[in-house]
Amino acid sequence: MTKWVKFANSLKLRLAMRLRMVESESAYAQQNAEDAVNHSIGVITSNADNTAHPYGQPGLWKMCVNWGDSRAAADIVSYMVGYNDPRLSLYFSPVTFTGNDGVYAGFRSGGQPSNKEWAVQYSCPVATQSDVYYWITAAEVAFLKAEGALYGWNMGGKDAETLYKEGISLSFEQHGANGAATYAENETDKPADYTDPGKQYSTTAVSDITIKWENGNTERNFERIITQKWIAMFPLGQEAWTEYRRTGYPKFFALPVLTN
Repeated sequence: MTKWVKFANSLKLRLAMRLRMVESESAYAQQNAEDAVNHSIGVITSNADNTAHPYGQPGLWKMCVNWGDSRAAADIVSYMVGYNDPRLSLYFSPVTFTGNDGVYAGFRSGGQPSNKEWAVQYSCPVATQSDVYYWITAAEVAFLKAEGALYGWNMGGKDAETLYKEGISLSFEQHGANGAATYAENETDKPADYTDPGKQYSTTAVSDITIKWENGNTERNFERIITQKWIAMFPLGQEAWTEYRRTGYPKFFALPVLTN
């Protein structure tokens, strides 16, 4: 029952954050977020309490591996390539285009692949038939708290930077990646330009956000929180898309303009 209470409080925190930017509801949002985090049982703080649903036929495996009808988006792969993210090979496979050994590249959203045989050469999400679908994780909860703390809410007495780093660390732990502390202190790497191995849709990066926390710059740190949260939530696409619509982050490549 304790795990169910943590799940309920975490969901309450997520719902409250949905209202943070609605001016007429911001006080109500803060009250409910603080109530959830500071409840006697509290929210999910450990990967042992992540909530997940087991699939008979996991959707990601079915679409990407079994059917070959879907590929990774260029946006997330380009962010992770630019950041030298240790989770990259745990999330995606390299492309299979000739002469591109060890290269990771997704496909531009809105592009038109020539045919399926050509399209399947782009990076594919790493998925198996035993995968579960996560509803909410400790990493997401940490990033939710980081956002609250950034704007002055009482998120258990921790500051936004500490919670931001906790989110990164919990995500690395969840996926079995090493080097979270070093990654969180990286102040030079930025999202990569997109070089299309299919030679159609190459484009330059649309964000220059680095990983390391930047004291005194609220908006840049907000972009950091949402960007790292978005990476951590993969492959929970609906939730990631909802957060983008709410915040405008992370910045995505424009849909390619077809000239033919």
